[in-house]
Amino acid sequence: MPNFANITIAGHLGKDPELRYTAKELAVANFSVAVTTGFGDRECLTWYRVSVFGKAAERAEQYLKKGSAVLINGEPQNREYEKDGQKRYSLEISTNKWSFAGAKPEAGASKPAAPQAEISDDIPF
Repeated sequence: MPNFANITIAGHLGKDPELRYTAKELAVANFSVAVTTGFGDRECLTWYRVSVFGKAAERAEQYLKKGSAVLINGEPQNREYEKDGQKRYSLEISTNKWSFAGAKPEAGASKPAAPQAEISDDIPF
């Protein structure tokens, strides 16, 4: 039986995407998405780190900004990092797809509005 993991989240960006390029000139955009689940006194806020690759990364940097509502579908990955000398773990979603969720950005937004279409590109692994 094959192994498969997929996750879909809908939430809001916590900050503007950060775009960088790998040594092989592949675009990678990183940002965090806040997702609220539950209600009342059982409401819970969870932050997800998201890495988007290729043309979708360039589009994310161009059209998304802090507070943008997005729909993300990708592969969950557990990332290990060190902080204050201790190992820590973070759940990250790797994808080549994203789409707007909810209303279009406001007219006075600092970044232009994009069409309501899914943007995708091949993941390099």
